[in-house]
Order: sequence, then C-alpha cells, then structure tokens
Amino acid sequence: MKRYADLSANFRSSKQSKESIAQLYAFLDETGGAQDKTSLLVRSQVYSLLGYHQKAYDIFVAIADKSNRKDISRLFEMEQLAKSHQDNFALKRKPAPIQHLPELTLNDFVKEDNSAPDEVVFAVSRRNIILGKVFDDKPLLINLERNIALEDVFPQLLTYIKWLGSCKAELIDYYNRNFENNVNEAWYNYLDIFGVRITVAGMHQLTADITCGDEIAQDHLLDISFDGKRIVSMSYDG
Repeated sequence: MKRYADLSANFRSSKQSKESIAQLYAFLDETGGAQDKTSLLVRSQVYSLLGYHQKAYDIFVAIADKSNRKDISRLFEMEQLAKSHQDNFALKRKPAPIQHLPELTLNDFVKEDNSAPDEVVFAVSRRNIILGKVFDDKPLLINLERNIALEDVFPQLLTYIKWLGSCKAELIDYYNRNFENNVNEAWYNYLDIFGVRITVAGMHQLTADITCGDEIAQDHLLDISFDGKRIVSMSYDG
C-alpha cells in the first residue's frame, strides 16, 4: 500500500506526467498475479487513476463490502463512471515497438449472425496493426455487399488493412490542416484505437471508419473516415 500511495502522490503532484503514468503501468504489470483482497483493491484504485473506469469497477464490485456504507457509496460512483466513460478515455502507456504479425487468411474472417439483407458482416479477431498500433481489444469489422464474394476482394482487403496500419503522414497532415493544434509523430504514437470498420461497396470501393482517442482531447473520441486511401473527415465526438 505504501508504494501505491507514493506512486499515486507522484502522479497527482506531477500533473499526470508521462513518467508517473509509466510507473503506474509498471506497478500493474508487477502486481498482476496477486489475488488477495488488498492487492485487488489497490489494482482497482490504480485503474481508476489511469481512467480505466470499467476495469476499476469490475474489480471493486467483486470485493466490496455490501454492508459497508462507504463501499456502497464508492461502488455507486464507480458504476456511474463505468457506464458513462467505460475505458474509452484512459491515459495511454508508452507504446510498445510494433511487432511483425502473421498475414491474415480467409479463415480469420468469421461471418457475423447480425448481417443485414443487403450485406454480410465479417469479424476479424486476429491481431492487426491499425494506425501504428496493435489492435486486438475488439474484432475488426468488415461490411461486404452481398453480391461480392469475400475471396474476390480478399487481396484488396489485405492491402488496405496494411495501409491503414501505416498512414501516419496522411493522418498528421490532415489533422494539421483542419485543427488549430499542430500535432506530430508523438501525437500519432499515443493514439488509442477503439474500433475499426471497413466497408466494401464494390470492387476497388473500400472505405473505413476508425474510432480512437488522443492526448489532446482525452474526454472525447476522435472519429476518422476514409474513402479509399483518402481521409474525408475527422472530428471529435462525446
């Protein structure tokens, strides 16, 4: 508890410096295996500090004393934050070096049950690189017109997904031309990817919508839309 108290105090006094954030993440990595109540409580508090409100709530709800008024009050507050913010606005940790990932195969594209009459939705749960980050928290979704066979556009999809993983220059250039803040490679490196959907409307007609978070507006989502390899819109939401 003393180490957590020191890290927490440093985090607040340094106004959430990158060093203090890195120290909190390192603490989580070191204590991840401990399952006693005290360790879980501290882990919940660290997640709360970092903005992982859903994770913090999920841990605390399992160990809270439901007969303790203080725990009940805290549980209610954490539940409200979990519902409104989830983990969408968490403080970012220093990105790990990009690793080489095996190429996707047709077997990685799994048909979803909620497909619409005019399109088929496929989910790709394998790791992908999107905007320079490993994206594996949620499936990458593919909306495909029913009159198009996945096999026919598969090579195009692979090429497009690879491009979405490395379009740093295009993203930075578009942002700097359309927003007051000037961003650079550091901004790009700390983007957090929350959702990716690619739509195939026809042969050579691919678009993409990516939802992410950045360090400029940490309580907002950044929605980016692509038409092929051209960014057509970028806006903050939430």
